[in-house]
Amino acid sequence: MSLMWGGVFDVSGAGCPRPPDWVSPCHCSHRNGNICDFKTTRLSLAMRKKVLPYVTKYFYRGREGGHWHLTLKQ
Repeated sequence: MSLMWGGVFDVSGAGCPRPPDWVSPCHCSHRNGNICDFKTTRLSLAMRKKVLPYVTKYFYRGREGGHWHLTLKQ
């Protein structure tokens, strides 16, 4: 996911002008709007199982720490 015209954003950035997670090259691929991170650390196993069919239908999924790295299927 990205902003319509690009740029840095992060819902957990707490007003930080450049959240540490967005330092290059980590999130450069997010600029086109085809890739997003989906935080899983607070999801129960039951909720992950409910969400997973939708995720796999529309996205290729990779894992990075406490989140899924999702790439939109074309």
